[in-house]
Amino acid sequence: MILVGGVVSQQVYYSRPDHTGASTILYTHCRQYYTMTDVQIPLIVEKEIHALIETKYYSSISEAVKDAFRALFATKPALKIISAVYLYSNNEVSISKAAEIAGVNIEEFKEILASRGVKREIFPDERIDENVRMILERRV
Repeated sequence: MILVGGVVSQQVYYSRPDHTGASTILYTHCRQYYTMTDVQIPLIVEKEIHALIETKYYSSISEAVKDAFRALFATKPALKIISAVYLYSNNEVSISKAAEIAGVNIEEFKEILASRGVKREIFPDERIDENVRMILERRV
């Protein structure tokens, strides 16, 4: 059983064996990431991760998992687009942040949204009238 509690960004990773002998990695993060639970991994994979930490290749399970996802997104860039569209569609990120996640510019991301039938909602800035008034006052 691996128990790692992180102070950085309140990350906690731990694993437990299930009835099949496979391990479940449980991950919680309180700020920018979703809570992921019950990810089944074979016991040998847990041992491999532990070996990489023990030999100081990674400093923590967190670093190993982050690197694994970086490699996954690098080899399967379509997954970045899928996740960016999902996050944008659920109002969890702005269009500019979603485009950044997808690895494209904003105009390309707008085209991706349109091709997937995702409607964009544009909410005006409630302070726009005040901002315009301030700009006009400065010109006088």
